[in-house]
Amino acid sequence: NDHRFFRFYPIVFVTSKFNEDGTDSDTWVLPILAWGNDPNEGRYFTMLPFGGVDKGHLGKDKIISILPPLYFRSEYKGWISTNYLFPIVQTNSGNKHAGWRVWPLYGTYKIFSDDNNTQLIEDRKFFMWPLWITQNRYLANGAVGKSFVSFPFYASYDSPSKVQKMVMWPIYNKISYPKENGYMY
Repeated sequence: NDHRFFRFYPIVFVTSKFNEDGTDSDTWVLPILAWGNDPNEGRYFTMLPFGGVDKGHLGKDKIISILPPLYFRSEYKGWISTNYLFPIVQTNSGNKHAGWRVWPLYGTYKIFSDDNNTQLIEDRKFFMWPLWITQNRYLANGAVGKSFVSFPFYASYDSPSKVQKMVMWPIYNKISYPKENGYMY
């Protein structure tokens, strides 16, 4: 009694959820229309290819788009990702995330463990993707796991527990485990 739905696969999806705050209703007529209302999220409406606002779908809290892929902005738990001419230009900000890219020329991305974006746990950079990609992971014990990729020519990973080198994979691949004094080709 608290949930009703109608589905005409794969085109029409209509759901209504009744709770103490009111009715949460969502309607999709794929791939063109999506609209709904939620007492907590508010109203939304999207009409492709023109754009609009979508809430609570596609793994995001909110998506705002104008002639996608020309512009769209997504929000998820305080993390905001803004795209212009997707996937060319992107900025990331907010809860535990920071970065930007002009793909495929250059990009940087950082993940933090705290809400103030002061304790770095991962940073990534690329230049002329996929020819130069680096990634550093900062572990709780102060150790750093570093990786470098120049696809398809070379890749390496170096951490306190594992060291791996690849050249023209699968032609050459060597893995060693420094703590165990072992290796594998």
